[in-house]
Amino acid sequence: TPNLLSFRRIEKKNLPKKPSYQQLQSDPFVHSPSIYDPSKIDVPCGCNVVRWNIDTKERLFIKQLHQHTIAFLQRVSSKWTLSISYAGEIALWESNEYTCVYSSMLPLKQIIFVQLTLQHNYIAISTDQYETAVLKLTFNENTLSSMDTICIQKGYLTIINAQENAMLTVEREDQKYAFYSTPLNWNIPKKLLMEVDEVELGTKINYAKLNTTQTKLCICTLKRKMIVLNVDQAIEPYIQPTLVKGNGLLSMVWGVKKQDHMYFASTNGYIYRYACTDPKEPHTEYAAPRGERFLALEWKNEDETSLQMIGMNETGIHHWKLTRESTTCNSETIKHHELTCCGVAFHQTGDMVASGDFTGAVFIWSTKKSSTLKTIAKTHVPASVRSLSFKPKSDILLIGTLEGTLYEWDMKSEPKCVLAVNGGITTQQWSSNKKLALGTTTGYLAIVSYKQQLSCYQLLLCFLAHRPTTGKDLRFGSLSKFAEIWSLAFSPDGQFIATASEDQTVAIWSAETGAKVMTLVGHSTAVTSIAWCRCAALQCDIILTCADDQRVMVWKDNASNAQDKSKWTIHHICDSKDSGLNWHTLTYLDVNPLLNQVAVVTAHGYIILFDYIQKSMVAVNKIHTGSIEGLTWLKHTNTLATVSADCTVAIFSYPSLNVLSPLSDQSQSFHPVTPQSNDDHQA
Repeated sequence: TPNLLSFRRIEKKNLPKKPSYQQLQSDPFVHSPSIYDPSKIDVPCGCNVVRWNIDTKERLFIKQLHQHTIAFLQRVSSKWTLSISYAGEIALWESNEYTCVYSSMLPLKQIIFVQLTLQHNYIAISTDQYETAVLKLTFNENTLSSMDTICIQKGYLTIINAQENAMLTVEREDQKYAFYSTPLNWNIPKKLLMEVDEVELGTKINYAKLNTTQTKLCICTLKRKMIVLNVDQAIEPYIQPTLVKGNGLLSMVWGVKKQDHMYFASTNGYIYRYACTDPKEPHTEYAAPRGERFLALEWKNEDETSLQMIGMNETGIHHWKLTRESTTCNSETIKHHELTCCGVAFHQTGDMVASGDFTGAVFIWSTKKSSTLKTIAKTHVPASVRSLSFKPKSDILLIGTLEGTLYEWDMKSEPKCVLAVNGGITTQQWSSNKKLALGTTTGYLAIVSYKQQLSCYQLLLCFLAHRPTTGKDLRFGSLSKFAEIWSLAFSPDGQFIATASEDQTVAIWSAETGAKVMTLVGHSTAVTSIAWCRCAALQCDIILTCADDQRVMVWKDNASNAQDKSKWTIHHICDSKDSGLNWHTLTYLDVNPLLNQVAVVTAHGYIILFDYIQKSMVAVNKIHTGSIEGLTWLKHTNTLATVSADCTVAIFSYPSLNVLSPLSDQSQSFHPVTPQSNDDHQA
């Protein structure tokens, strides 16, 4: 969600002691104010905070703050930073090293918007469940000493008007949006400021913010309407909505202290300047280079002639400079993965992890005996990366692309193309007897082996494993059922292979002859991922599958003969709808047979753990802000790696998995390896 992100400057030591404007007005702690270094910023990235030097394009450190994505991050003094997670955990951190000094749970969850007014230490929270709350925070010199709930009420949005010591709440009543003002001391009932018909408003309110003088509430809606509400009742309370031409979501609003203007950011790569005092004045458009989509912004500094901003989106961290005369943003960019990470693989030693993206970039990260994750190699292939795997007992990485080419990379020279197949290589896996299986977007299954003497790959089998069927599929509106192989898995002995397909089935094949052994039918939508392992507790092989129908199926091999793989039955169905998440699809899974647990990830950034022996859900955590497009569990360990459409790579370990509650006051179940690199391209 775009409005979850914020950027905060970092304190720089050994600078002249001169208080900033914000510190003089609102800092509850500072006795000897210090200047913030504008070259360093803290960026919330999933459940982590990343510190960057924007001048040198250097990442200084990364640390996990919560088990769920960070919904709010703000520096509240020269010493402390406050954070709030999507799941409702609030924490106070020492800003330099992010040492936690306070942690508790808020009365609300699924938090999407937070406003903190340091003048009075009030915090307004809005959720995805039509609930809002206002809390009063009390600080002392060492910590956040108390947190009192002022109110919890129904509503789309609550904004604190610190100047009037009141809160503004937007509610929906009888197809109208009602705007109320209520004193924070609740000594008088709430007062209706105005009502707006939902047709006139356009659609749901997406974002709102008070201007810097706290006299006007600026609102943007999902249908690109900008609205200004005068909260000063001495003048007309309502200004007619202004429709912003173009497309894209109006996602955020910023004010400027020295100008009575508001700046609206759009997902189409534009910033719009809007005059609060004169709604008839045409709004000014500022175009971002290459149409970058704004996800979050903060003013770096401000004066009468130009504005500088720090922003973040899927393509990196950006530094913009705006002027009154120009309608174009001058931009400098810190790049990392640039477009949808897809493909992740651990080296068999666990000392390296590889990640790829749709631009063809591939990175190797070292995790050897350290809490830091460093870039040790990078390369590029001329096609979108879709799957990765390390060749057994070597440092060679195999790169599968959507063009159907397979590249081999030794991390020393340029990648070389070693094979081409019919369709994009969506999945690849090595067997215990060193055969490599490839699945494609056209439904083909290929099995190859590497000939050491000839230094080449030999194609052993290649056949159409899943065929598209004709006839309209009413559930999806498609003209046929497609047959992409999204995932595959070898049996533990390497004699069989199972393929998971868009055609909603799992097929088991002989890895020697290509003969079909059995088809597993049970999922009602595309089967997106599969794993095959030996289960000591059940004393048999098991196959685990996940699908777009939000279910994980655990299949049990009932055959008495190890060579007979035609007698599979369902042992258990894990339903991710039991997690309480909104509508979602399951994208990938992997299994840890030692823990009897399966990890499954979703298209909206969650990871869910199930115990398939106890038949219970272990944990639910939001770790990415985009669809998770890769998951791998390092064998015989408690460490997992994920990649996401939000262009980030995450590595997590699970020392304790026996608590379903996603958050606790002082403990964390997730402990990621900490990345650090001086490379220009970052995970």
